[in-house]
Amino acid sequence: MKIIAPPQSGSQASTTSSKNRFGQYTRNRRSPVNVNSPAQQATRANFSAASKSWAGLTDSQRQAWSSYAALHPIKDSLGQTGILSGFQMYVSVNGSLATAFGTQTSVVPSSAAPVVGALTVASTTHTAVSVTLDTVTPDPLAALIVRTSPPLSAGRAFNGDFRIVQVCSGVVGGDELLNVARLQAKWGVLSAGQKFFISATPILADGTTGSPVVAQVTLT
Repeated sequence: MKIIAPPQSGSQASTTSSKNRFGQYTRNRRSPVNVNSPAQQATRANFSAASKSWAGLTDSQRQAWSSYAALHPIKDSLGQTGILSGFQMYVSVNGSLATAFGTQTSVVPSSAAPVVGALTVASTTHTAVSVTLDTVTPDPLAALIVRTSPPLSAGRAFNGDFRIVQVCSGVVGGDELLNVARLQAKWGVLSAGQKFFISATPILADGTTGSPVVAQVTLT
């Protein structure tokens, strides 16, 4: 139900608040489906390991992470900017590091943020879809975490559900990030009319993460 209210998101009792392109709305709260796929298990294990290792840091290390978090605000799925706590930033960085490189760090990232150019949809057919990356800085880039939405109907204009499809290492400008084989390995057989939202996030070996670049493709 659409409402006029201050911006808010999340659930309370049986009601969930959110917003879309038309404004703020509420809906009945639904319990999420826990598929518990191998990818989800790996992600949860990475975040759990990072959470536990936080306890082993010194006070000065924790303060360094808090200072780093204060200087690096993040945007949520609603486009709102917020500041993470030191603990949240530590877990976020190390979760991404574990996904991309299988490593973790206690040292705050110190490199300049990597930058990626636009994603180009070279082919949109469900038998030959291809998505390439224009440019990267630095080139080559240490790693790129590529996520997509599940296959959606062509009429969908918004997506808040991204899943990791693959991690690309040693990425250079012009590399192909997605194709039929990679999408089918994650989502099954492709068909005309399916729509995918795509997000690619650059990350360096010290945990410095750049802004994701996004695109979308409707298969023909």
